[in-house]
Amino acid sequence: MNMKSSIRKELEVYINECLEDGLKSHNEMFNEGLYLHGNQQCLDWLNHHDLDVLGAINECRELELDYLGEIATEHFPTYEGLVNKLVFFYGLQLCAEADVFTGLCQ
Repeated sequence: MNMKSSIRKELEVYINECLEDGLKSHNEMFNEGLYLHGNQQCLDWLNHHDLDVLGAINECRELELDYLGEIATEHFPTYEGLVNKLVFFYGLQLCAEADVFTGLCQ
């Protein structure tokens, strides 16, 4: 599964707003706080972007393998954890594309 265009557009807007607010790194944008709060808001986000929970879990696992070389998360007990982990990895991709500091070794 690749990042859906609706998610890409939403996160590109979010990154641009963060840059305008003075945030300069992926860590500041996606790791120092949650992108979305609460299970209902996160479930609504998945539904808005036409993602089912199992598909989102599989996408997170694939992204963990790509970025970490292993599956680091065995299960996702909350929608909040799932969505914020997914957005974290999508944010890495978009920040790298936009030359925003990701903190990853090249």
